[in-house]
Amino acid sequence: MILTGLISFALLALTQIPGAETPADRFLAALAQRQDVDPATREFIANQWSQSTDKDGNAFLAGALSVLSPQFRKGLEQYEAEDHAACAATMKPLADNPDPFLAANARFYYLKALVAQKNFAAALGELEAIAPDRHARIEPYSYHLPELDFLHAYSLVENLRYEEASRHLVQFLTVHPDAPQRLIVSARQMLAELANRQPGRIGEVSDLMMFAANRLGHRDTGADVQERQKRAMELLDKLIKEAEDREKNQSKNPNNGGSPQNQNRPQPQNPMQQSQLPPGAAGQANLRVRQASPGEAWGALAPQDREKILQALKESFPGKYRRLVEQYYEQLAKEP
Repeated sequence: MILTGLISFALLALTQIPGAETPADRFLAALAQRQDVDPATREFIANQWSQSTDKDGNAFLAGALSVLSPQFRKGLEQYEAEDHAACAATMKPLADNPDPFLAANARFYYLKALVAQKNFAAALGELEAIAPDRHARIEPYSYHLPELDFLHAYSLVENLRYEEASRHLVQFLTVHPDAPQRLIVSARQMLAELANRQPGRIGEVSDLMMFAANRLGHRDTGADVQERQKRAMELLDKLIKEAEDREKNQSKNPNNGGSPQNQNRPQPQNPMQQSQLPPGAAGQANLRVRQASPGEAWGALAPQDREKILQALKESFPGKYRRLVEQYYEQLAKEP
C-alpha cells in the first residue's frame, strides 16, 4: 500500500498541476492526493505552509519531508551536527526513493556531505552521473538546483579540471543570476583565480600537492594521483633549480642583489589548491628533489634534518608554500 501510494505520488508530481508553480506548491498539490499519508498528517503539513509568514519554501519542504520520513530527519540532524560521513550514509539510499521530492532533497544533502568531507572525486562522479537530467530531477522538486550547479563547478576546480570549471562557473552565473549571494561571490572569485593562474609555477605545485594529499586522505593511490605527484616533483625540482641559479648569479654579481629589477620580480600567484614533491638529501645546501617515496623520505628524516630542508625552502619560497610542503609530508608519513 505504501509503495503503491509513493508510485502514484511520483506520477502525480510529474504531471502539470494547475497553480503549482514552485516546489512547495507542487509538493502540497501532490500530498493532497496521497493515500499512504493519514489525513491528520496531510492537514498538519498543509497548515504549516498556510500559516507561514515568510513563505520559505526550502525550509518548509525540509520540515515536511522530516515529518514524512524519519530517515530524512535523521540525515538532516547529522548534517547540522557536522557528522557528514553519517549524513552521507543516511541520505544516499533516499536519493533513489520513488518520492521525487524526497529523492531530490536527499540527493542534495548527500552531495553536500561529500563536499564537506572534501571527497571531491566522489562528489564529482555523482554530479556528472545526474548531469544529463539534473534539471528534470531536481528543479521541480527542490530549491537546490543553483547550489548543485555551483557544487559541480567547485568539484571540477578541486579535481584540477580548470577549463571545464571555468565554463561551468560562467554557465552558473548566467543561468542562476538570482542564486544566493554567497554562491555568486564565490563563483566570481573562483573565475578570477582561474584567470590569474600561472601554469608551471609554484601555484601549480601547490594545486597538485593538495590534490594528492586530499586523494590520499580518502585512500586513493591510483594512477591519477601518482601522475599528479610526479608532475609536482618535476615542477618543484625545476623551480628550486631556478632559485639556485638566481642565487648563484647574485653571488657572482653582488651589486645586482638590490637592483630594482630584482626588487620588482613578480611574486608567485596564490594557489587554487593542490600538489606534491619529495625532499633532497638532508644536510646539503643544494635542495634538489630526489626520486623517492615521499612519505618514507619525510617520515624517516630526523627533526633537525627536516628543519634544514624547510629552512632551504624558506630562503627560496614564501612561507605559506613552505608550510604546505611540511603539512603534505606529515600527512604522507601517517599513511600505511
